[in-house]
Amino acid sequence: MQNKILGIDSVSGRSGVALIGGDGIIEERRIDHVNGRPSKNLLVEIDKLFQETKTDISEVSSVGITNGPGSLTGIRVGISMVRGLLFESRIPVVAVNTFDAIEKASGRKNDLQAIRIRKTEWLLRINGKISSADEKQICDLINSVKTAAMIGSVPNEITTDLLVIETSLARSVAEIAKNVFQFGNAMPIEQLSPFYFVEIYSK
Repeated sequence: MQNKILGIDSVSGRSGVALIGGDGIIEERRIDHVNGRPSKNLLVEIDKLFQETKTDISEVSSVGITNGPGSLTGIRVGISMVRGLLFESRIPVVAVNTFDAIEKASGRKNDLQAIRIRKTEWLLRINGKISSADEKQICDLINSVKTAAMIGSVPNEITTDLLVIETSLARSVAEIAKNVFQFGNAMPIEQLSPFYFVEIYSK
């Protein structure tokens, strides 16, 4: 019976996979990119997830995946892997914006969402607008709002109400994908495309 949603996050730096059913979360796994290729690790963890939950790919109604913005390598790896995984099964896919997944994971409404993509560089969405920032700029921007949520090590001198996401976004991705799928808005795998924030990669 097709009643499960697979969530995949390879973009945030805290990669993971999660499987949810009609009653909520079934299983979630964090992915270790230290040993081996990220794409191989993703497939290994998905296989483990299916084995542990006794799930066959035919039981998956839809797959949600973060398509960016975030790590350029992570975006490419995740989308390429999902295209290969779903090519024969034709399972519909839901592209989830990284900032939407951060917002979902935080469990609240935030004025700003941010993700560190390099040692001193950040991507952020503030009041719906996406931009990049260095260490000094991100501190000033976070302190300029009432609430913020982020992934990455916390900058110094933060005085605002900041929530740091310590876990993978995979569960949030699956939950968003479930809602999108239920409204009939999942897409064929051929329509899945990356969301790059060009400004940061052109530096």
